[in-house]
Amino acid sequence: VVRVANNTVLLTIQNFVPPFFPMAGAWNRAVDKIIPTDFAKKIAADFEPAGAHWQLGEMEVEETAGLGFGICVLLAASTGASVLICRRDSSRKLDWSRALLQLAPWLALVVFMLKSNLSASARLASPYFGLLLPLLLGLRGQELLVCTRWWRWLACLLMLPAMFLLVMSPPRPLWPTQTILPQLADKESPHPLVKRALTVYSVYGMRGDAFKSVRERLPADANPLGFLATDEVETSLWKPFGSRRILHVKATDTRKQLQERGIQFILVSTETWERLGKQSLESWCGDLNADVVETFTPKLRAGKDPFKWHLIRLRSTSEGAEANSPAQLPGH
Repeated sequence: VVRVANNTVLLTIQNFVPPFFPMAGAWNRAVDKIIPTDFAKKIAADFEPAGAHWQLGEMEVEETAGLGFGICVLLAASTGASVLICRRDSSRKLDWSRALLQLAPWLALVVFMLKSNLSASARLASPYFGLLLPLLLGLRGQELLVCTRWWRWLACLLMLPAMFLLVMSPPRPLWPTQTILPQLADKESPHPLVKRALTVYSVYGMRGDAFKSVRERLPADANPLGFLATDEVETSLWKPFGSRRILHVKATDTRKQLQERGIQFILVSTETWERLGKQSLESWCGDLNADVVETFTPKLRAGKDPFKWHLIRLRSTSEGAEANSPAQLPGH
């Protein structure tokens, strides 16, 4: 019940959020006060953080995109008008076999909502949308509405936000961001929105090679390189392509398991470790008989502060007495 309720909220807000939503920060701060306390505890224990707190972004991106603001608004307006038309017209009888067939995908969506506890509900549910729409588009009034002037004007109007997003999309902007934004940000008191835009476009502009600073400082013998993270852009570490293997490791891996895979160096995300690690990172290094040889702080996300990445090296058996001493992280 909790999952269905929370996924209903997520599907609604993620599908109806405008492509450009500068009030996202204010929404994310205010929404925690709206969620009932008991319900908030339940979803926080089950859902990813963004899904548990109903967070939205300032601009639509592929990771959270659903059916889309324009289509959803148009569909809601059309369905509402069609229902009113159907009520006035009692001449058409209900075809139960067709109605049951059209309802089946909605029941399948409920099953999805029972299972899913991830934050990007709208994107994950997108395969269902094409099967959900016939129930709404099949209403008698729809063929009349598409011929009306107001419906056509609304359809054209709702294309504009999508066109705006196509031009402004941070991963692939169709305007000279790195020329215009730095000039605007050089003013004595630039608008906070300009600062935020410069940060977002700068981070996305470097995202294709986000780990460049890390890669350039990796030891030559860090091949294969162990990688302990979730969805970070590890492809940057592959360059030059074909020169290095990246092998994912788990917080539960033992020294023997790592050595069997030929891993001597591991790059560990502290953000991932704090969420998935069952012990302290120092304790894990001690169990592995390993040292933290270097720490990096690349900025990988525009919406979050940079977090640390530790490069860990397994000690060789010849290092003797130090093998059993606990590893100390920088700053400890």
